[in-house]
Amino acid sequence: MVDIQPFCALRFQPKNVPDLSRVLCPPYDVISPKVRALITRLHPYNAVHLELPKGSGDRNRYQQAAALLRRWQRLGVLKGDPSPALYLYQQTFSLDGKSFSRVGFFCALRVEEPWTGEIAPHERTLPKPKADRLRLFRAVKANISPIFGVVADPRGSLADHLRQLVRHPADGQRFLLDVSDPLDRTVQHQLWRVTRDEEIATLQQFLRPVAIPKPVMIADGHHRYETAWAYAQERARQARRMKGARWVAASSGPPAFQYVLTFLCSIADPGVVILPTHRALTEDPWRGRWPTAIQHEATVTQIPSIAGLKAAIDRVPPRIPRIGMFRCVQGRESWYLLTAKSRQEVEVAWLHGVLLGNRLPPERFSYSRDAAALVREIRGRRRGVVFMLPPPRKDLIMQIATSGDPQCLPPKSTYFYPKLATGLVMLSLDGPLHQ
Repeated sequence: MVDIQPFCALRFQPKNVPDLSRVLCPPYDVISPKVRALITRLHPYNAVHLELPKGSGDRNRYQQAAALLRRWQRLGVLKGDPSPALYLYQQTFSLDGKSFSRVGFFCALRVEEPWTGEIAPHERTLPKPKADRLRLFRAVKANISPIFGVVADPRGSLADHLRQLVRHPADGQRFLLDVSDPLDRTVQHQLWRVTRDEEIATLQQFLRPVAIPKPVMIADGHHRYETAWAYAQERARQARRMKGARWVAASSGPPAFQYVLTFLCSIADPGVVILPTHRALTEDPWRGRWPTAIQHEATVTQIPSIAGLKAAIDRVPPRIPRIGMFRCVQGRESWYLLTAKSRQEVEVAWLHGVLLGNRLPPERFSYSRDAAALVREIRGRRRGVVFMLPPPRKDLIMQIATSGDPQCLPPKSTYFYPKLATGLVMLSLDGPLHQ
């Protein structure tokens, strides 16, 4: 059974921060230098100073975040809740003129060795982000931002239950927080505490793998999850060397370092929206053999413009893999629609595994949700290609993750929109979980 537990969240206190929207930020991996500069001007206590610290060197940077976390706790800016809880979280947002809401809850999720248990990744990871997050974990001994997991929910029972909780707020309480996103005012964040033992037990019950062997898929935060496992192993070795340290003997629950801060929601929730992450290369991936290198795998149709390409992609049945491509050779531009001849799989896997033959490491690509930005980048260089992907299908992503295939999908295969806010709740990794 997937082990989820209530916890005493570290939270920003309204007494010290009357406008809580000003201390929220996105997760570290989508914070560009420009965005970080904007966020730091919102409030001196913004969570970005902990999530993505800036300093003169790596050691100083991570230690600065740790010192800041301790200082904010001494000042009462951040304070742990007095009793363990799960935290119900709703995001409402707009996309392409449509309104959505996504409902789930924050919990402490016990980590297990990646690829071996009931928690399924769906993307491969890169070493550099994991090294960065591990240094931060070691310094601050806390999870500043959550990972995002979706729960296999074939009948939609969990989705229905969580929406019922929103209609009748947890424990009859008012919002802990109800604010607009500081960077996108079309996104609203709402948070409640769930403390009743019966309700916590009900939510835990949804995670029992009765018919589904891997009931939880990591949607976002693969690097943080793998880092949490590595950190837990480090801390366990340290605890064994300490041979029964005082806090272990007095523990009122399992060690917090065995868990990771996690947001869980149902895959059946209509607010689980997956957008594509487009990619670009400043080189010819086929080494002058275009288009013969892919003629056995794809039908190649030249399109006169990007507007025509978007329309052509939409006309292809959704079960047929299709990719738009912009190609620039010495400033000469062309647009193409690539359509699979036989394979039924997620487009990003078809691109990297079949059309590109897994020859190029992920670090060679540029990534963006904005295809036009990548096209501008390649135009500026006068050479390269941009691959424009359609939104991944939720059912295929879940199927791949629960298959147990350790290859899974390439990095940056999915973009779950919107990102979870960082700074709503944090999890201390020192001492017992329920302290």
